[in-house]
Amino acid sequence: MMSLKPILRAVARWCGALLLAASGLPALAQPVGEAAPAGPAVVYSVALTPRPAGATLALELSREVDYDVTVLRQPDRIVIDLPKVVFATAAQKPAGKVGPVAAYRYGLFFADRSRVVIDLAEPALNDRVDSIEVQGRRRLLFHIGKADRARFAAAAGDSVRNRADSVAAIAPATVGSVTPAGKRPLVVIDPGHGGIDPGATTASGEAEKTVVLALALALRQQLEKSGKVEVAMTRDGDTFIALRDRVRFARERGAALLLSLHADTLAYEPGVRGASIYTLSEKASDEISQRLADSENKADQVAGLDTPEDESQVGNVLFDLTKRETRHFSIQLARQLAETLPKTTSMHKNPLRSAGFRVLTAPDVPSALVEVGYLSSAEDVKRMLSAEWRGGMATAIAAAVEKYVGENATAMTNSGLKP
Repeated sequence: MMSLKPILRAVARWCGALLLAASGLPALAQPVGEAAPAGPAVVYSVALTPRPAGATLALELSREVDYDVTVLRQPDRIVIDLPKVVFATAAQKPAGKVGPVAAYRYGLFFADRSRVVIDLAEPALNDRVDSIEVQGRRRLLFHIGKADRARFAAAAGDSVRNRADSVAAIAPATVGSVTPAGKRPLVVIDPGHGGIDPGATTASGEAEKTVVLALALALRQQLEKSGKVEVAMTRDGDTFIALRDRVRFARERGAALLLSLHADTLAYEPGVRGASIYTLSEKASDEISQRLADSENKADQVAGLDTPEDESQVGNVLFDLTKRETRHFSIQLARQLAETLPKTTSMHKNPLRSAGFRVLTAPDVPSALVEVGYLSSAEDVKRMLSAEWRGGMATAIAAAVEKYVGENATAMTNSGLKP
């Protein structure tokens, strides 16, 4: 008796071809073999195309994978969670609004999970998903259609109740790497952004997350070589870490200090360049500092997290009397950096600044945020991509950190701040 499998396979390919043609998406450039590669599935391409009253997001994968779609408000987003996959293509931002979609991004979210975040210009929902086989690959078509506000709000409410990545589920034990703590003070290095959150980007594609990670790894190497402190990193790869988990990471390990590294872009101030150092304050020292803090504090939203900070809690941290001593140490750290960094890099004309950065809100860990340069400055970008500059910056930052720890270790111990 003739097997039905070849016939069913042929029918599936024929139906897939019809759906592919209807989607308006391009066919694959060349066929691929039937065998799926070992390890995580590979995403060969991600494409967004318009459709009547909506848009279609297509993922080309090496094989079938599970997915979960949720909806978030304020801002409005559709989030697609996948098992860990390898993205073999860089994110292509839409040239403008495509149906209800304003923009989208994708990347590694946690160690075992990847994510696609779709920013919405108007309320919309994922109407259906088609999974089809095309030339040996698997194509997932997420059909996004406009929706009225009431229907969108109801879907978002259901998503919040069912989300697996609530604040309680984000375990800080899964993030970062730690050198086992001994008697030496523990320094936590926090490379900003990561994974699905690229941070700032240049027109040519350099991402903030990559620039600051490279510097952080060089700094860790420099500090470990001197042997004066223990070192931990909130991330040592291209993974996303929620803002509160960065703070929690340092606090739970009794860190002597937390140093967060960033390289933002200032499109509204193209002439601004050079490094600057930020400490925490309720009121920003200037408008640029406020804009940077507002931008950095949205990192969780960029990654598709629905974990808004409790504003009253942030206010309590800023006004708590026990915070004053920590803030004093943070300012001392910032001053050490401002003295050391000019030896190896250009500085902003006003290098010591302050704003309400959430990553600096640990009440018992002195913290500073270093903008090592701006990706909106061609001169800064040229420096930041240089291995020579990176080595010099790592040496300069390490010297400031070690001097700060050496001068303040006794005072921190006596005050109850544990180095």
